[in-house]
Amino acid sequence: PGFGKLSPTPGAVARSPAIRASAGLLEGIGISFPGLLEAGGSSILVSSVNPEFTSLDFLARFARARKLRLVVDNPPAALALYEARRRGAEKLAWVELDEGVGVSLVTGGALYHTENGHEGEVGHLQVPSCTEPCGCGSTGCLETQLRPSALVAELRRRAGESREGLLYYL
Repeated sequence: PGFGKLSPTPGAVARSPAIRASAGLLEGIGISFPGLLEAGGSSILVSSVNPEFTSLDFLARFARARKLRLVVDNPPAALALYEARRRGAEKLAWVELDEGVGVSLVTGGALYHTENGHEGEVGHLQVPSCTEPCGCGSTGCLETQLRPSALVAELRRRAGESREGLLYYL
C-alpha cells in the first residue's frame, strides 16, 4: 500500500541525517500513530489518517536491523505514559478530545493494555440518538459528538452565526 504524502518512504527514514547521526545514541524508536493498532504489533487495523496506510512493517525492519526497540501506540497512550513519567505518577487516567476520543490508563507506572489492544477506544461507542457518520465507517460514534469541530458546530447552531451569540456560549 502507498503512504501518500503522509510519511517518508522506508529508504528516506534510513537515510535521515538525524537518525544516522544519532545511530549510536538511540535505544529505541517510539511511534505515536492515530488509529486502531494490532495489540503489540506493527499492523494498523483502522487508520484515522489514511485508509491506505496499513503497515508499519518498514519501521519494525528498520529497528530490528539496528537492534533497537520499537514501541508503537496511539497518541492518548503515548501522552498518558509521558505525563505519568513526567509527574512520577504510578497511576494516571488520560482523556483526549481531538478529532477522536481516547482514554488511556497508567497503572503501576506502565500503560494498561487489554489482550486485543483496543482499550481506550471509547470514541467509537455508539450514541443511540446520533446518526452522524464517523470516519471509521459506522454512524453514531461518540467522537462525532465530542471532537472539537463537532463542539464548535453545535455552539454555532445554538448561538446562531452572530459573534455575540457564539461568545455568549463560550
